Amino acid sequence: MNHYYLVASLPTLTFGEKPPFTLDRFRSMVHGVLTPEEERDLALVLDGRDGGSDAFVDEWREASKGIELAVVKGRIARACRLGEDCLQEAGVVAGYAGQRVEAAFEMETPLETELEIDRVRWLVLDELTRLAPFAFKQILAYAVRLSILERWAAMREEEGFSRVEEFVDTAGETTRAHDAFATHETRTDA
Repeated sequence: MNHYYLVASLPTLTFGEKPPFTLDRFRSMVHGVLTPEEERDLALVLDGRDGGSDAFVDEWREASKGIELAVVKGRIARACRLGEDCLQEAGVVAGYAGQRVEAAFEMETPLETELEIDRVRWLVLDELTRLAPFAFKQILAYAVRLSILERWAAMREEEGFSRVEEFVDTAGETTRAHDAFATHETRTDA
């Protein structure tokens, strides 16, 4: 199927900016324009599964696995630097994307780290689609990029503060419950 018109009609997505519409809206826009097989490939890409009819489905899944492996290795390396017991050494991640993800764990805040990891995902999508400007893989990559933008748009500073306060409250309750249990256990042991 020819995807020139569909690809050309989609608004440009820019990393770090608000998405022009939701992923659900995108799915409804392409429903009926894509074949049922292509819609299935779209669902597979967004769900992180393989086995689609377009090679991009498996290429993106493999690239995502590589990024996730680099994230795990970066977390291990960070934990080792912070003095935690390390059961395994982080090792070196091969490839430019892996090196950028590993370097992201050197950033000051977890937010900067997450932002850089998503920037790497974006760059990998660019790399996977650069030789096929109007192919179906552009539509699949567009959906993944849109999901990245949608995720960041959903994060709000107020929400973050609220979640931190909930976490602190829960941690305080857990500590008080633990202290009360320890006090009770001490009294019954005596």
